[in-house]
Amino acid sequence: MEFNSGFKGLKYGLSECPAIIKPIWSYGIQLWGCAKPSNTQIIQRIQSKTLRIVFNAPWYVSNKTLHNDSRIQFVEDEIIRMTNRYLLNLTGHSNEQANQLHVPPPPPEARR
Repeated sequence: MEFNSGFKGLKYGLSECPAIIKPIWSYGIQLWGCAKPSNTQIIQRIQSKTLRIVFNAPWYVSNKTLHNDSRIQFVEDEIIRMTNRYLLNLTGHSNEQANQLHVPPPPPEARR
């Protein structure tokens, strides 16, 4: 895939992207399900801009194309994937209290 003569291509930028982008924002990602959309959109913008810089992609290449070609998921998709993985690990945990973390609390009427 080559957009212009300055475009690095995937063979150079692909190994750099996960090492640059993911460790910065993925810490504590399991808790981001309750984050405001505007906060995750900020992180998505930074990720998209970083991909654009790493691949030296021109303005007319869409963010979806950049993410698909670099095989890096969008922030929202990654949050969903990691949250589901975290909940799956909790269900099989040997500690009974850890098993109860994924169970929602009872409604307010039932607490009385």
